[in-house]
Amino acid sequence: WNRARRMFDLKTQTVCLIVCLAASIVEFSTSADNCNLDGSSHICSDSKMAWALACGLVSSALCLVALILTRACLKRPGFIDLVLALLLLGIWVFGAAFNTATNGVFATTGNGYFSTWIALLSSTMYTHLALGTLTERVSAAINKSSPILVLVASIVELSVAADGYVNGSSAENLGHGPRVIWACVCGVVSSVACLAQLFMLYTRSPSSVKSGKALGVFLVALWAAGAGVNTSASGPFDATGNGYFSSWFAFAASVVYAASAFDPANGGEPDSAPPRYTDGSKVPVLAAPHVGEGGGYQSL
Repeated sequence: WNRARRMFDLKTQTVCLIVCLAASIVEFSTSADNCNLDGSSHICSDSKMAWALACGLVSSALCLVALILTRACLKRPGFIDLVLALLLLGIWVFGAAFNTATNGVFATTGNGYFSTWIALLSSTMYTHLALGTLTERVSAAINKSSPILVLVASIVELSVAADGYVNGSSAENLGHGPRVIWACVCGVVSSVACLAQLFMLYTRSPSSVKSGKALGVFLVALWAAGAGVNTSASGPFDATGNGYFSSWFAFAASVVYAASAFDPANGGEPDSAPPRYTDGSKVPVLAAPHVGEGGGYQSL
């Protein structure tokens, strides 16, 4: 299903690009035809018409590049589509705003007016599809990397807190008080919990989904309290530094991880989980044979 949807999105992107290319050519042709109606020797003496001319020309070039990449490189990085889409969208947002304004070059309905708005609509649709594809990839990457990000931030925070506890660092408000001990506890507990979850994900444990949800809630609560105490006025990391930023980064990464853990798109069981059937069991349920009218067995 996912493969079919990606193919559908790719075909729709191609259609959007073709429509945008056609509209850009029409808009460019109309602008070029009306560019020097005053008989000036300049390429385009009217600045507004020159802007319309540039919109159609640049948009046509970008659409051609995008179509060539679509044809030649089906597995190109998603950010390329997004960059091209945002460029096209930016051109036609400002193009439509100025070209079809009350004092614009296409203020009245005609080829230039309609081609401008068609280019804007098709580039908007193309941007929507490009952004959706990239969002799915980014979401999947975040879901996989969030525990690692929390782990890295936890280790940094623990290192700073432990160094301050042992050496009494004067760079930050560290010492042997209960607040710096709490900072150490946050780092240790968070690191161990993330390592355990990463191990479960690596081994594709069937319980990794449920444990991920519980861990996400726990990490958010832990780092909400941890960052709040650590970076308070009397906390060990009251000034900006490694401890300050790692505490807040761990909290932010925990929120992202909790959100991804509760995302319905990530709520299914891992591929390695045993198959379940309609009665909830993990063992196939065989239908009882049914005796037909002729005395033979028929399958239900």
